[in-house]
Amino acid sequence: MLPPQAHGLVSWVQSCAHLSPPDPGLKTGKRMNHRQAVRSLLLAAFILLPSTSIVGQSDADSEFSAGLEAYRGQAFDQAIEHFRNVVKADPSSSEAIRFMNMSQDSLVQMMMSENEEYRAEFKAFAMTILEASRSMKRDAVRDKDAAEALASKCLEGTYAERGKSIWKLGMTFGPFAVPPLVASLNSNDATRYAAIYALSRLGSDALPPLLAASSSPNSKVRLAVAQVLIEMGDARATARLAEMARYDEDAAINALCAGYVSTPVGESYIEQGDAYYSYDMQNGLMETENHGVRWVLDGSTSLYYDELEAGLVPLELAKECYAAANHLREPSTVQEQASKGMALVYAAEVALLRAVGEDNRAAEQFNAGLSLSSGALNLALGASLKSSNDVPIASVLIEMLDSPAAIHAIEVRNALRSSVPTLSFSAAISLANAGDVNSPGLLTSLLRASSLRGLRTVQIFSTNPDFSEGLSAELDFNECTTLVALDANSGFTNLYSGLNIDAFVIQDPLPDTYARQLVRRIRAIGKYADVPIFVQANGSATGDIDDANVEENVTGSMVAASWGSLDVERTGYRRTAARAAEALAGMASRESRLAEVDLSDFVVLLGRTDDNVAIPIINALGYWGSASETKEDLMSVVGDDGKSNARRAAAARSVERIMASAPPSSVKMTSDDLNTLQFAMKAGGDLAQACAMLLGRGRAPHKSVKVSPK
Repeated sequence: MLPPQAHGLVSWVQSCAHLSPPDPGLKTGKRMNHRQAVRSLLLAAFILLPSTSIVGQSDADSEFSAGLEAYRGQAFDQAIEHFRNVVKADPSSSEAIRFMNMSQDSLVQMMMSENEEYRAEFKAFAMTILEASRSMKRDAVRDKDAAEALASKCLEGTYAERGKSIWKLGMTFGPFAVPPLVASLNSNDATRYAAIYALSRLGSDALPPLLAASSSPNSKVRLAVAQVLIEMGDARATARLAEMARYDEDAAINALCAGYVSTPVGESYIEQGDAYYSYDMQNGLMETENHGVRWVLDGSTSLYYDELEAGLVPLELAKECYAAANHLREPSTVQEQASKGMALVYAAEVALLRAVGEDNRAAEQFNAGLSLSSGALNLALGASLKSSNDVPIASVLIEMLDSPAAIHAIEVRNALRSSVPTLSFSAAISLANAGDVNSPGLLTSLLRASSLRGLRTVQIFSTNPDFSEGLSAELDFNECTTLVALDANSGFTNLYSGLNIDAFVIQDPLPDTYARQLVRRIRAIGKYADVPIFVQANGSATGDIDDANVEENVTGSMVAASWGSLDVERTGYRRTAARAAEALAGMASRESRLAEVDLSDFVVLLGRTDDNVAIPIINALGYWGSASETKEDLMSVVGDDGKSNARRAAAARSVERIMASAPPSSVKMTSDDLNTLQFAMKAGGDLAQACAMLLGRGRAPHKSVKVSPK
């Protein structure tokens, strides 16, 4: 398999002898496909001839005519000299730049077609570089010193030497070949023109760092980069060139770029941002071009890069396009589309970063998204709801709209009606937090969302019901579901179905195999290569087993201690459940008990192991519950020392709230209630204080408390 930058190159080497000089009547297209630009990577056996004459603007036309005559007569070295003089007199002459470079390409073609020995030598050299690039390691591609050393050889020497160097530079370093050449753009004329030519022949890999370099504060560098981008003919540079044509402070750059593009700046940036965001095959970022880096310019010519997850790279490129469109003096419709695009990118990045466990970095992008207008977020949500592939993005956008503005966001209401639970749950949370209690299905969605569990799953292989049932009971306390198989083959049905298994427990032996063989079968499935496996030993007969923990007595606490982090999907379930429970608590604190509320749906959630769900539900029961319906359930939480003190204190306060809102005659504290409170007070802290207040509210007989001794 060829490396990314190699596509189309071998065929060029083989066919160079048959190429004829380019047609001088060919006009430069406004938006050339960047896939076509890859072909220029092999046109790299060239040299810029030293120039000794400088002409004024008045002689530019005659120099151009002379260059064109020399080009047609295939006197390409003379043509280069004439066209270079035109560029010196008029840097905005894109035609002169194009013919100057085409003349150099033609010199290579002539050499390849007329010199059989050189053609064979170059082909052998090219194949050697191709073979070496196949096995290039990541660090070698990023070797800054090696790239600089090779780049210097692209700027001096003979035709053949420079040609080989540029070919090798592009093949070996891809986009990492660009920084040393950009650093030469502020040099003398001969070096600068040589760097421009080399950069224009590196192919599409060079585009991202060149776009970063186009913002150099040095107008000489910006002009050179613009000349390279025009020569590359990559459609993805159109928006940046259009911006330089209209807004650059240098008149020569304005004129150069205006002669190449005439498309509206803002619309071009929106179009390009959409292409990056949607992974467009034509004008987005190809997978083979994605090196997991974001290019940044430091100073005039110094390029460096930030390492990023590969999935973030096209999103960051899209963000740059939308940001540029948003900051320019463009029509409001363009700014509206740019803000929508920014919202989509932020949401996509949040979803991606959360998926890889980068919560802090995700929070940065989430907060950036919050700074956009609710109108932009609503537009982005509407766009994401139209695609079944954008569910994670839509869910994040709904979360961003979780504010009083959500009640006015029509797309949030559309999401509430979605058949995708993730979206309807998120929409219900946002609408409830905004004060909506009337939307159909809202309360049901909140309760369903609060019931979501990021359950652990353990697969047990055992024929002993006492063992499997006892272990299942222990694991159930840790909010774990257990799957029991009586033999290996039936248990493997679950494995091949793609379940997320957190641990395996095997009682040795099984009817159809021994634990040792089963462990090997499990490890052969890549998904379970690192999942803990426990083997209940059959005395000394089992022995040690590689990649498994052999124990005399496998316990639930032992298995639970082996669990790693929850996968993203199940972490998301728990997060949604907590947000939904908080929304229910907020609704209960603001609104009178709704007619459709069935408190039994709330009571069942009191057994959740996660406090961030159970405590908000307890708070909701304090507002909507009653002494006859929920006091007993809440008091059982107060007295359960297996629950956290924070949960028990919340339950005591909810009972107090229920009693405070009830007629005095209906408030009754039983002797069991008093004993429960006195028992709970021994825990001290906030729980003791909440219980003491409840004792006072229940008019329990007062017992004086002596000061503790020193």
